[in-house]
Amino acid sequence: MNFLTPNVTNIQNPEELQANQRGEITDAQNSRLNASVGFQNGCGVLVVALFLIPFFCSFSFVFSEVFSSWPVGLLIVGVILLLIVALILRSAGILDIWNRWNALKRDRENRAIRQVQGQLAFEKGKYVVQSAGQTLLLPASNNACGLTPGATYQFYYLEESGFVLSADELFPASPSQARNSLLEILASANKFSMEDLQLNSTGEMTSAQRMRALPQMLMGLLFGVVPLGFGLVILLNTSRQSDDLAATLIPLIFLAVFGLVGGYLFLNSMLDMMATSPLVTEGAGHKEKRTSGGKHRRTIYYYVVEGVSFQVSQAAYQALVDGERYRVYALPRTKRLLTIEPL
Repeated sequence: MNFLTPNVTNIQNPEELQANQRGEITDAQNSRLNASVGFQNGCGVLVVALFLIPFFCSFSFVFSEVFSSWPVGLLIVGVILLLIVALILRSAGILDIWNRWNALKRDRENRAIRQVQGQLAFEKGKYVVQSAGQTLLLPASNNACGLTPGATYQFYYLEESGFVLSADELFPASPSQARNSLLEILASANKFSMEDLQLNSTGEMTSAQRMRALPQMLMGLLFGVVPLGFGLVILLNTSRQSDDLAATLIPLIFLAVFGLVGGYLFLNSMLDMMATSPLVTEGAGHKEKRTSGGKHRRTIYYYVVEGVSFQVSQAAYQALVDGERYRVYALPRTKRLLTIEPL
């Protein structure tokens, strides 16, 4: 199995490995470290906060006029600013970013490059390195950085911050070991058991798997049956005069559209709950994320196997290794992913 694709960070570069063995950090590694620590994003939030401070301070004049006292106005604005800055720092994780950056700075100054044997692991929705109970951080947690699950590596990392710089493969994993290790990671991220996978491979589904269509069925009920009910109420309460019918025609059309869409979702979900065999899709797979625009941005994560998209959680999205061949078992109509296995 090839776990290195064009879009994956490679930490097995021979030149970088030799530099780390000499106690040096390359420019490329420094760039990855800066991106990994999230300091640039943290700075962006701090810059926004600094721009907000003068904006809110301008309201001190208004408060001072209202309360006829500059000290009172400044005190109120100061309290508001402290609350806003505290919320920004907490939501953006600025304090954690700052601590990691300081640890990284000390590691760079001290050239604190250490080495240890370990293996790739997947914890809390991201790839990490496990070694004798110690967890090390990869420069790109959304992929395996070209590392093979099940293989043992000699890792070069920074002592205090725990960031991995490079890796040298010591004991390669056999194809079956790599496949089984990746399967365990995918099972954990997608919350299914080996028994579920075994049952799906025989063309059957569990009752719990069929129930995964229930949320979409309820959504179809909400956006389909309810609007149709409102439409019937409008029709029953509308007189037979043509003017009244014309006035209610547009809302009835909208309700009918919602009813058709909701009915489609409801019917598909109900048929999935009655299905006995899963949909099987096999082929090369990769992951995609699609962000909707607008004021309230939302990111949806997908596995794409042989051109078919399956919506997954963010943790499951992180676990998939691009470019490998997979077999996916899903609900036939709603395409709810049930189980997945690497081939």
